Amino acid sequence: MLHELLLFLAGYDSSLFLVDNEIVTLHPSLHTLHPGERHILQEIGILAVERRKTAKLLHPSISPLNHPNNVFHRSLYMFTEDVLRKFDEDLVDLEQQILTRDSSFVGSGKFVSLTQVEAHLSSWKHTFPDLFLIAATALQYQTAYSIFHSLTLLYMQSSRLNFKQLIIEIQVCLQKVWLNHFLEYLVTDFREDYGYLSVSPEAYEGSGHVLVPFMDLASAKDALFTRFCMLKAKSLLIDVYANLLKQFYAKAKSLDFPISQSSIKQIVGKLYALASRNIVFKMASAHRLADLTMMLEMVMLHEDTSVLTTILKRFLEFDINPSQQTISDPEKYFPIVLRNTVSDLDLDSMYGDCISSLHLAKSSELMNPNISFKGIPICLAISLQWPYNMFIDTTTQRDYSRLWGFLGALQVNIIDIKSFSYQRKSSVHANGRYPWKSLWLTLWFLSCLQYYFYDGIIRPSYKVLREKVIEYGESGNLEMQGYARLHLDAFGYISKMVFISDKQFLTLLASIYNEVSKVHYEEVCDENCALVVLVSQCIQHIREKENDPSLNNSPVSALLLQLGV
Repeated sequence: MLHELLLFLAGYDSSLFLVDNEIVTLHPSLHTLHPGERHILQEIGILAVERRKTAKLLHPSISPLNHPNNVFHRSLYMFTEDVLRKFDEDLVDLEQQILTRDSSFVGSGKFVSLTQVEAHLSSWKHTFPDLFLIAATALQYQTAYSIFHSLTLLYMQSSRLNFKQLIIEIQVCLQKVWLNHFLEYLVTDFREDYGYLSVSPEAYEGSGHVLVPFMDLASAKDALFTRFCMLKAKSLLIDVYANLLKQFYAKAKSLDFPISQSSIKQIVGKLYALASRNIVFKMASAHRLADLTMMLEMVMLHEDTSVLTTILKRFLEFDINPSQQTISDPEKYFPIVLRNTVSDLDLDSMYGDCISSLHLAKSSELMNPNISFKGIPICLAISLQWPYNMFIDTTTQRDYSRLWGFLGALQVNIIDIKSFSYQRKSSVHANGRYPWKSLWLTLWFLSCLQYYFYDGIIRPSYKVLREKVIEYGESGNLEMQGYARLHLDAFGYISKMVFISDKQFLTLLASIYNEVSKVHYEEVCDENCALVVLVSQCIQHIREKENDPSLNNSPVSALLLQLGV
């Protein structure tokens, strides 16, 4: 009977049990046994059926493993096989102990009882149903994010320690597979992510939830930059590439499992630092980063105001019919306008090839106050190539364009008010007086705002940034993370302090600019001009920000003091 019981546990049929649709019952001939013995046999029979049910996961015709090329599925397949193998080995040991009447198992008795068999197998009671639930859940998904996320949810929903431990073992098994393919992704150009490894920061920004749970967005971006560096080294610095391969895999071997966000952040940071020291700073230098910073401050942030005025003057050269409100196909003139501007101001000799990263484009920022020519919103965009895009990422490059339009619109309106006001000193509207007081109040407010932006925020921030970049270079710091962090902190501070993300502030400024335009084209007079009201609302809005804990209150207070508030 014991021998047949062991065969049933190993997956063979038995005359002791009837199995119908994975429900096990004892054969009627066993009803003469003691109720306690029948209960033990029933428990053992249930364990055997759970073992069969789990083994079916591996059967190609009925398995949910419909994607045999998925490495995570294959890994889970092998983990399940390993559990079944260990169980079968345990059955072999049990059979050996029964046959030899092992004293450690039988004790002083002369025969083996069903209770002893059940006790020997007790550690397996929940293993197979737990494994089946975990595997069947994970095998429903294809991407690393979905698989690991499903395991995390199962872990959080359970309170049983054995179940949690089994999930951790499976996670470790899958994480090892993920890590091997992740390293391959970092150092080769024939493997792409496509959500498979779930480490792409672009995918993360698009859908919100595709990064693996143990990797944050910052680590994903560092990993992507590391990959770019390695692929560049593979084609340009083959000796460096070969040396870094060894170091990458050595670093990965030191990683403890299960891996977490902090451990991945640490290992990715080390790989990024290796690539930065050995690749990036062979192609760039700290002084070049300082030059780039200078160019961004002078051109993109309008420290050199002649750049914007020259661009606008050059656009006028292509305005064949000034009476028309629009200009046909303006984008074809963008390269010529910028090229002529660079030549007129000799920008290339001042900033070198940094200036080649700039290009004029049609702005897509409809809500942001921007610069327009005959109704076409334009912006000066920056497009940095490797390795400088590691210093300033694509998101921040787009933000520079927004800031250029925002600050440029302020400069253009100040110039316009001065220009048409001086031309119309004695002008009087047909329907009323010219709104001189409103215009001069607006000019005073916009000039104060501009002074606050440049002298209170931008100049001090970029002065400190340039000094720190040069200091980093002179100290021999060759880790691009540090340089990128310096720039991101400075630019983030500027963006916050000039209120470019404050929609209400942007709306009020846009309304002021619109009203200035109406005055320019004599559509309003002193009696119906709304400039005073709009400026007052804008000042009041700034006043409400004085105690904002997320802002540096000193410059804001200085602005309000200058405004007489």
